Amino acid sequence: MPSQGRNTFIKNAMILSLGGILVKVLGFYRIPLAAILGPVGMGLFQYAYPIFNALLAISAAASIPTAISKMVSERLARRQFRSAQKIFQVALVMLFILGAMGTVIMIAGARFVAEVIIGDPRAYFPLVAIAPAILIVSVMASLRGYFQGMQTMVPSAASQVVEQAGRVLAALILAYLLLPRGLEFAAGGASFGVVIGSAFGLALLALLYWYRGQQLRFSGGGADEPGREGAGRIALEITRLSVPITLAALVSPIIQLIDTVIVPRRLQIAGFTPEAATGLYGQLTGFAAPLMNLPQIFTVALAAS
Repeated sequence: MPSQGRNTFIKNAMILSLGGILVKVLGFYRIPLAAILGPVGMGLFQYAYPIFNALLAISAAASIPTAISKMVSERLARRQFRSAQKIFQVALVMLFILGAMGTVIMIAGARFVAEVIIGDPRAYFPLVAIAPAILIVSVMASLRGYFQGMQTMVPSAASQVVEQAGRVLAALILAYLLLPRGLEFAAGGASFGVVIGSAFGLALLALLYWYRGQQLRFSGGGADEPGREGAGRIALEITRLSVPITLAALVSPIIQLIDTVIVPRRLQIAGFTPEAATGLYGQLTGFAAPLMNLPQIFTVALAAS
């Protein structure tokens, strides 16, 4: 039995690692995207990401899935199939509400962030364009947590690849088509690629979830068991598990936000024009940072498994 557990652990980690590698490889679409947008356009495109990541972390899309996977795996180990299903349903409602709030906040505050915090009004378009992805990614995260709780990592890995592929195609096509209208619109189109890619990933997970539900009903695995938990108790347990993870997950977005505020302004103080500062910021966050984060493919996969 211990040997079987080790094999499952290694297999799941390998599946997630392979998915992460494919996602990172597809992430090099920034090279042709930079050829379309140029350094300044890439800077405008990258301005949206720190705000997006911070609101995504606050919406608990990075922490609730971990709580879901832990709680679901515990219930499945006890063969409490209905309780496992209810955990997912409660978490889905929580993430939908938090994701919707994050989207509304980002759209409502986009102009203030662009003009006052970032200091470039053109950043408004990428900020608004990427905002709906907060809701979609939050809902998608609940499904990933559910599948990971069942020790089924293929749906998570496959959805990540599909999401990234959709993002790449949409970002490149929209940036190219909208470039004649202005650099800010092209950057906004590239940002909207995140929304389209997320929608593709969510569609795949929803299809796999429906198929999994059909299998459970057919096999009788969804039978009632005594002492099912209430929604309020489940929500409290999810909150208890996810709050510390949320606080830890906020560290990286906060650092990115600080960079967004400080780096372009300090470059301008150093003598660079606003255009040049935006371009250099785009090179820092669009090219250097992704390479620096490459080793996280394996550490994140091991942690999830």
